Amino acid sequence: MHRSIDEAAHKLAEAQAERTLLLEREQDARVLAEQQVRIRDEFLAMLSHELRNPLSGIVGAAQLLRMDPANPALKHQAQDILVRQGKHLTRIVDDLLDLARLARGKVKLDLRPVDLAAVVESTVDALRIAGKVEHQLSCRLEPAWVLADRTRIEQVVGNLVTNALKYTPPGGTIDITLANSGEEAVLAVRDTGVGIAPELMPQLFDIFVQGKVSLDRSQGGLGIGLSLVRSLVALHGGTIGAESEGSGRGSTFTLRLPLLDSQAPVAAAAPASAARGQGARATSTILLIEDNIDARQMLAAQLATSGYRVLEADNGGDGIALARRERPDLAIVDIGLPGMDGYQVAAQLRREPLLAHMRLIALTGYGQEADRKHALAAGFDEHLVKPLKFDELMELLGA
Repeated sequence: MHRSIDEAAHKLAEAQAERTLLLEREQDARVLAEQQVRIRDEFLAMLSHELRNPLSGIVGAAQLLRMDPANPALKHQAQDILVRQGKHLTRIVDDLLDLARLARGKVKLDLRPVDLAAVVESTVDALRIAGKVEHQLSCRLEPAWVLADRTRIEQVVGNLVTNALKYTPPGGTIDITLANSGEEAVLAVRDTGVGIAPELMPQLFDIFVQGKVSLDRSQGGLGIGLSLVRSLVALHGGTIGAESEGSGRGSTFTLRLPLLDSQAPVAAAAPASAARGQGARATSTILLIEDNIDARQMLAAQLATSGYRVLEADNGGDGIALARRERPDLAIVDIGLPGMDGYQVAAQLRREPLLAHMRLIALTGYGQEADRKHALAAGFDEHLVKPLKFDELMELLGA
């Protein structure tokens, strides 16, 4: 009898313990879900704010041009705003795309010998030219050769230096040092800025993490820069760390990358784009097939100003007919055309014997490696991603 009571009590205790565990797990899941929703909502709010700022500048510049188009001073001011804010928007989109690529393991590095000191110098020079340095900034750099993807390392260094500038009030001090330490290149970026609160330090390199910001979000940013830095540095076999004595006491970010066995620069093959530019066929007539009238007219105006004869079509059928009639040297074709898409246009043009000489450049908002391969397989010679960098196009044209 007592044994049956004990067994029943034991089973009841087990059931209560299991119920308590389930309730705890449910509560933990609810807290996690609420946290994820809060992070998502905060990110969307940040993204909205960051997009609206450059968009406001772009819309304002366009309105300014309409109000007094003959005023050269206003025209120059509006043009500067459009270029600057357009680049800002591009950086935001690029960061988001990089984040997605890194999360899926889709980032491939073009590893070559790189002088890290030269990267730091060019980054600081670019920021000075852009007027973003209102601080006491010093650089003490030793030559340090590393095996790296230069574009990605420039992105890392740019993020670290820009971060220091952003969180250090004008007049503050930023000290950048680069030294060889054993088998590592050690880059340190020290500032006298707002510092890092102790509670933030463990999550500093996590995505969307930022310190407390004011309503005007004067520092700006999406909170993904340091997360990108950590991921890119890890791909290079390096490490990134941060130190701070607390809020208002500045911070130090330290990047460590493996040094090359020899500090002598190794001759690297010329980039493919440069090789194409040197041997590019002379181009005088260019066909633009693009259904977005604003994008088409702006690119046509740039090309015409550069001395090219430009033909325009807003759909694939008209573009093919124009190519047959005018036989241009080059066609720049948007992929997302209505009806006949850019891939179909390229395939049709490649079947035209009288157009065998014509180069084809794909222009698209999709920039994954699979998109590039698809474009080349369809018959394109090159694959460029929107927003188009005009200098990159000129390099392909050999200009």
